[in-house]
Amino acid sequence: MNKNTKTNKTIKKEVIYDNGLNRLANGLKITLAETGEITQSKVGYINEKKYFRVVRCCDVENMPVKYYFSSINEYEKISGNNINRKIKEKWIKENILNT
Repeated sequence: MNKNTKTNKTIKKEVIYDNGLNRLANGLKITLAETGEITQSKVGYINEKKYFRVVRCCDVENMPVKYYFSSINEYEKISGNNINRKIKEKWIKENILNT
């Protein structure tokens, strides 16, 4: 796992992973799991709701990480998991249509 460390005024150490992992620290920019793209959206802010989020425990440092996907369909495609239709509809209603 490649990672770069840089200094930030509000967060002493900001870890950016190039494989879609995101720390659970508020204020870090969101990296999309499917592309590795670093977005302008930030962890812990209201605009993170537009992404489908999955928290997994744990990385190599035994720290929980959060994966962000541009959609539930992208998550299903990459992970091989199927999300129940009712859960999908509820997520879209609460997170996409209401933002």
